[in-house]
Amino acid sequence: MSRKGCTRFNYSEQNMNLAVEAMKAGSSAKAAARQYGVPRTTLTDKFKGKSPRSRRMGPSPVLTDIEELEVVQWIMNMNSAGFPVTRNLIVETVSKLIIELGRPNTFKDNVPGRSWFNSFTRRHPSLNHVITRNTGDLTTEKLIQWRQQLSTYLEKHNLLHVIRQPTRVFNSREAAFCLCPSKSTQMVVRRNFKYTSNLNEEKDYLTIQLTGNADGMLAPPLLIVPYERMPLAMGRSIPGSWMIGKASSGWKTSEIFLDYISNGFLPWLQKKQIELPVILFVDGHASHSSMALGKFCKEHGIYLISLSPNYADIVQPMDVAVFKTLRTTWKKALTRWKSEHGRTFKRTDFAALIDSVIKDTVTPDILQSGFEKCGIVPWNVDNVDFTQCPDLIKNVSSATLSSQLVKFLEEFIYPETVSLFEEYEHSDDWQTGLAVEDYSLFELWRKLKSKVKRNEENISFSEEEEDEDGGEDNSSDYD
Repeated sequence: MSRKGCTRFNYSEQNMNLAVEAMKAGSSAKAAARQYGVPRTTLTDKFKGKSPRSRRMGPSPVLTDIEELEVVQWIMNMNSAGFPVTRNLIVETVSKLIIELGRPNTFKDNVPGRSWFNSFTRRHPSLNHVITRNTGDLTTEKLIQWRQQLSTYLEKHNLLHVIRQPTRVFNSREAAFCLCPSKSTQMVVRRNFKYTSNLNEEKDYLTIQLTGNADGMLAPPLLIVPYERMPLAMGRSIPGSWMIGKASSGWKTSEIFLDYISNGFLPWLQKKQIELPVILFVDGHASHSSMALGKFCKEHGIYLISLSPNYADIVQPMDVAVFKTLRTTWKKALTRWKSEHGRTFKRTDFAALIDSVIKDTVTPDILQSGFEKCGIVPWNVDNVDFTQCPDLIKNVSSATLSSQLVKFLEEFIYPETVSLFEEYEHSDDWQTGLAVEDYSLFELWRKLKSKVKRNEENISFSEEEEDEDGGEDNSSDYD
């Protein structure tokens, strides 16, 4: 008895199917139920089609088996393309899917909870090694592993010939631009112009998404404005070729990015007669990972690939070559604009100014150099600047500091004494050859020298590992 007054029958799904087949062959429900040990009422319902033959305990599922398999396939595809697939991303995706299907949503806040997620992963145990839970510290080794995973993906999807064609390899990246100069910027305002700074303007930013390829071509930008209903003056200020995304937060959403790809990027590819498929490198943001976006891109020959998370300064062409220069030029242009106009810079002024800055700054050579420095086009891991990885930076910084301390110390020691220190550096009998007053100084000098040597050995060891994993003989990377 599982509950008072309620008997729970224990029977297998196989026995129930045999009982149903027996009834189809002419047996009565009572006889079939007794023969196979199944409840008669349940057997009758299954025989008449009132309940499914497949036995499932508990409440009705929110998704059918086929729909769940589609979610599983989406997760596997995202993972193989380098996207981090987290629990939050999965439950938010399922929540949107329920709304799209017009199903009643009984979850708290309309989002599946931990109980549903745990049941989902138990039904699909293959996802346990795919779902991202904790990436841990970022290291050179993980970056090399990501390159190897990406090479496998390119080979699996027959994209190795595409990665060698600069016109078919793209990077898309967004950045926020402040609408006021920094406090440290000195402004020279024309005579007879009175400029009054608005304290709130320092917090005002607009986000723009740039997409370019390794051949130096720049697609029309996407401007994200913090409106649900955009003012008419704002709309008139934006170039007609640009795409506009509207979000009250001012940040990109999955719906905005899907609209940009389907109504902006793809038509531009077709207009420029760029051969499909193309590769579009993006970061691992959730706005790039929706099921709807993945389905659209797959149907239209756009392969979305996530560049290694948190390594933007190393692997994102837009970050490496474009945005640093663009932000510097933007600040100068904004300061110059305010000095010439003598008034507050408004949102309606943004598009015209950033458009001119982009045209002057983002040249084909700069775009091409970004892809080359990131080792994407040409596909060559040797071009990646691994010295910017956090683990190597730590070692290099420590070694540099220790080396500088040694040089600083030696500047205050007589050259003859330094020569004696070097002579006895590895000797156990150093006290016999040095003056007593130099004992403490020598011990400090030798400790610093020893630390420099250890750090240099650590850096050398890391570089040797890079050569083994990313050299010319590594079949995972292709030139």
